[in-house]
Amino acid sequence: MKLKILCINCFESKDQIQHFSFYESPSFIDYDVLIIDPQSIAEAWTTNINVEKFSDGTIWSFSVNDAGFGNFLKQLMNRRSEETKLLLEKTGGIVLCFLRAIDEPLNLAYSNYEKESRTILHTYSWLPVKDFYYMSKPKGIRSNDIQNTLNEYHFSPQYFFLKNRVGKEIGKVTKSHPFSQYFAALKDAIYFEAVINDPKLIAVSKPIAMNKVGEIIALELPFNQGKFIFLPPFSDSVDISKVFGVLIDCVRKALQWTPPLSRPIWLKDYSLPEEEILKNKLREIEKEIQVMEQKKEGIQSQIDELELLKGLLYETGKYGLEPAVRKAFRIIGFNVLEPEDYERPYDLYIEEGDLLIIGEVEGTEKQVDVEKYRQLLDYVTEATVEGHNCKGILIGNGYNNIEPTKRQEQFTDQTIRGCESQGYCRMTTFELFKTIRFILANGQKPKLKKLLKETIINCSGEFNLDDLKLN
Repeated sequence: MKLKILCINCFESKDQIQHFSFYESPSFIDYDVLIIDPQSIAEAWTTNINVEKFSDGTIWSFSVNDAGFGNFLKQLMNRRSEETKLLLEKTGGIVLCFLRAIDEPLNLAYSNYEKESRTILHTYSWLPVKDFYYMSKPKGIRSNDIQNTLNEYHFSPQYFFLKNRVGKEIGKVTKSHPFSQYFAALKDAIYFEAVINDPKLIAVSKPIAMNKVGEIIALELPFNQGKFIFLPPFSDSVDISKVFGVLIDCVRKALQWTPPLSRPIWLKDYSLPEEEILKNKLREIEKEIQVMEQKKEGIQSQIDELELLKGLLYETGKYGLEPAVRKAFRIIGFNVLEPEDYERPYDLYIEEGDLLIIGEVEGTEKQVDVEKYRQLLDYVTEATVEGHNCKGILIGNGYNNIEPTKRQEQFTDQTIRGCESQGYCRMTTFELFKTIRFILANGQKPKLKKLLKETIINCSGEFNLDDLKLN
């Protein structure tokens, strides 16, 4: 059975499919698959010379003098919303929407004097409406004895919000999802300009992909037998035929289009020679594949952990260098807290009995300057005044774009003098990397880790692994 595909504002160069603009398209319900790029939907009002644009940037259309323009748009959005819902729920089809940032909305009112009773239209005002229910544990309660509560989520254009976020780096992808192929085949061409950060929407959907910081950039929202898919867009440089082919493969997998969706109940009584034998073999192979996939994921996870540690040599910032530093100190044996477990803005926070270790981490193409030392000094002084026993550590990845063995002194003279005056440990991430490599190469022996841990705690100058003469 051939898929009937409708493309809205996209894939105009593909002759074998039907494509229309959002405002001129026939009814969505005549199709099995709707692929829509909402990027240009708002142009109906952002480029319209007859709407009123106020100094605060808002756009208004007043029915008293817009010749029915606002009413037309409102009715069309409602109709598209209904058509989309029918396509999903009645035919079990797929709606694939590229996730775009929401343009400036259109405010509809009767006149300039009745703005309070406005209606707002935006890029996604055509989305279908549906009530979802999901179970969750009361916030902040971890006990398994506490029963989950039933929650309701009303999905509608009125409550659909996105966070503008532009980037290209893709993080976790759900490999078992049919649309994971989109990310595998087009990874260099995909980018995102918005993320979904509504926890209720995420709770009732199936996340497909995230960016590097864990924000949702693709998900599947179930509508009975239908599926609403949000995907990040792709760049203009990629071959449009390749993109379309990949998407259709994903759609067919998601629909389980082969074999046909509807089969007679009695067909099971009409088997062919060797059919059951082949099916049993297939099931055995699928089990083997599943086991191998689990092993592969386990090994890949270990590789990812090691790759994280290699970030000590070149990464910078909160989401690049700092997680690698925390991971490294945990391997040494320190009790390292995650940032969400404490309120202070420390880059590194360690609790060792009555000793608090506060660390500042800096990755830079130049030397680590005195500002980072001053920040560490403020944090340690504040904690000391509060009555805590504190140790300060300054960790630097200076000249991070140069091969580590060829780098010059990574801390400025002022920074070095400041750390030495306070007895702070000063450490490069290269020395930290060498320390972790030495621990892993020697089987993570407890005595070795204890020695290194005590050395760092007692260090009041520069930490250098070679000074310990462990070999």
